[in-house]
Amino acid sequence: MYHYAKRYVLWIFLLFSLFYFQYFSPLFVFVHLQTWLTVESLETLFELLRIPSVPDHIASFSIHGFRLVIDDACNGFGFYLLLASAILAYNASLAEKTLWLALGYLFVVLANLLRLSLIAYMVSIDPRLFHLSHDFIGRYGMLFSVFVLYYIFIKAVTIGRKDFE
Repeated sequence: MYHYAKRYVLWIFLLFSLFYFQYFSPLFVFVHLQTWLTVESLETLFELLRIPSVPDHIASFSIHGFRLVIDDACNGFGFYLLLASAILAYNASLAEKTLWLALGYLFVVLANLLRLSLIAYMVSIDPRLFHLSHDFIGRYGMLFSVFVLYYIFIKAVTIGRKDFE
């Protein structure tokens, strides 16, 4: 377990350094692409769910006068990097890791769209519900869903002997 913890911290440092920090990370463009994908998907999803919103900027929506801004921290990529770090640190085959990294990405994108739709819906009911829906339900719900997916990953893959040394 100690070896896993060391690998996990190393993967977190490496992935966040490569992707997440705006002025430091060489692959930060993927975070911007994820934000664009999130905003485009939300426009379509809000129409389908009939959430009364008006896109009023490149990455924001006006919902009953409340401005909901989708920035790079709202796109779910940070949650994905936490999940990816845990998967990459785990002692499983490359094929299993690759499969679960792809499934994890799809899962996190869909869960994040659900989270943002829930926030928009609650704000459309009452703008004072923003902090409850964003900070508590949204953020902790995403973290819980990443933990659940990681648990399913562990149960589904072949466990290597090195994690028990």
